[in-house]
Amino acid sequence: LEWESGRIERTRKILENHISDPIRLLISANILTRVLENMIEKIILLDEDMPDEIIKKEIDTLFNNIILID
Repeated sequence: LEWESGRIERTRKILENHISDPIRLLISANILTRVLENMIEKIILLDEDMPDEIIKKEIDTLFNNIILID
């Protein structure tokens, strides 16, 4: 879908300053977009309580162990 690819493209543009490999960049943008979508769905649609600390740790883990490793 157009709106979906737009979100991934915006995420890719944010990450391209940190990731030079185009394949890794695309995969990382997809993963980050999906994780954030899942968090939003849980919080808004499913009314789950996600403490800020958990959200921060999940995003931090994603960046430090998956996206920004060399």
